Amino acid sequence: MEKKKVSVQIEGRSYALITSDSEQYVQSVVDEVIERIRKVAQQSKHLDTRDCAILVAMDLCDDRNKSEKKNKEVVAK
Repeated sequence: MEKKKVSVQIEGRSYALITSDSEQYVQSVVDEVIERIRKVAQQSKHLDTRDCAILVAMDLCDDRNKSEKKNKEVVAK
């Protein structure tokens, strides 16, 4: 697939991404990230955006790792 540059905004900052995914897909991922950052920010008023983003990243990695482990267990059965 051909890669292209997609520009997105997350919490007031611009990011240029190189991807083979559609702009619509990238925006849907961005929307989910923004939603998660805002949810963490509402729950913890003392955290800045970077702290919230780090917590979101950790949560997403944890979700992925647990899903991969569960998939391996299902395949093994």
